[in-house]
Amino acid sequence: KQEALSSPFFSNRSTEKSSWPAMGLKSSKPQETIAREDGKGFGVSGILTRPPRQPQTWRERLAVIRDNNPDLIATDLRQIDNTEGSRLLGAALKTNTHLSLLYVTTETSMTMGDALATEIGEAIKVNNTLSTLYLNNVLMNDLGASGLAAGLRLNASLKKIDLSMNRITSVGACALAEALRENYTLTKFFLCGNLITDDGAHALLAALDDNQSLDLLDLNSNSSIDVETLSRIRLLLRDRPANRAAAFSDTKPARE
Repeated sequence: KQEALSSPFFSNRSTEKSSWPAMGLKSSKPQETIAREDGKGFGVSGILTRPPRQPQTWRERLAVIRDNNPDLIATDLRQIDNTEGSRLLGAALKTNTHLSLLYVTTETSMTMGDALATEIGEAIKVNNTLSTLYLNNVLMNDLGASGLAAGLRLNASLKKIDLSMNRITSVGACALAEALRENYTLTKFFLCGNLITDDGAHALLAALDDNQSLDLLDLNSNSSIDVETLSRIRLLLRDRPANRAAAFSDTKPARE
């Protein structure tokens, strides 16, 4: 039996995308003065902002990541359709120093999600720029979760990871829990909608004794996590400094 938990420590992400940085290339060039002809053939001076052409396919977006374009700080890679794409993404992330948010979706195959997560896990061992990673609904199993956990042990830049709506069981959850014991920067971790049972939830709960940075852990809509376990996680996270500050802000009376 599960409990639908609504609190600062569990997520309501209906408006989360509105706070994302703009996807795609931002314009870093100043407006330029141009001369153009009007309908009568006269030269007319004016100001024109030429927005950069946005990459359309995942291959084009991946090429921009590989080229380490400083104007790309957030992007989504939809429908990566082969293992080669996962390898290329991992290689690109190892050398990119500007991208801060990456959103990936794929619905091609179960093995694709594991390859994707494993390659990204290798990349985040050395990538010190990426702060937000969305790998929800990529058909990731425990193999991919374990590969990502290996990278999370060494990563010092990620603050938010979303692995919701995958096929991670308690085996993968235990691997992620061990990684959390050695990670000191992650603050928000979404694992809702997986196949994690009470054993995996207990492993994550125990990891919170060593991990003091996490202030949100979403385990809703998993297989069979006991209400008491979810409540213990909620109570533990409630006392984290960030959540105490948020609670104080909500209850502080307004100045007259």
